[in-house]
Amino acid sequence: MRELTPRSFPALALIFIVVAYALILLVVPFVTMLQGALGDGLAPVLKTFGDPAVQHALLVTFILSTIAVSINGVFGLVTAWVLVRHRFVGRRFFDSLVDIPFVFATPIAGYAVIIMFGRGGLRQPLSRLCSRIRPFCSSKFLFPYPLLPARFSLYSAH
Repeated sequence: MRELTPRSFPALALIFIVVAYALILLVVPFVTMLQGALGDGLAPVLKTFGDPAVQHALLVTFILSTIAVSINGVFGLVTAWVLVRHRFVGRRFFDSLVDIPFVFATPIAGYAVIIMFGRGGLRQPLSRLCSRIRPFCSSKFLFPYPLLPARFSLYSAH
């Protein structure tokens, strides 16, 4: 693939505007966070990081994220290899399961979980309604319902 170089002023101006906008989206929240954290100086920040509970929380976070990245790397590699190299029954469904995180943005998925399971969420009336037929209304039966739209949108995209 050959590289195209912008030759006109409007093309260069558009590239500058897009890069400046992206930098603003990245830099402004970071600077705002730093101003809020360092508003009282560096001493409170150092005191917070010196707390044994904070150090333990950071250590646990580091260990768990290392484990999660390792597991995701191994299973992601195996999943990608199987999906690319083999044809099998249920392959499209399996591929759809892999694509779900790309369909639902993280904030949208978090909002759906809050709506579904939060205080006064949608699950509360369902739980009251299902109190008579309790075995069929556990979380394992109610949780997959937010994922149904993803299934249909993924099949229509293929």
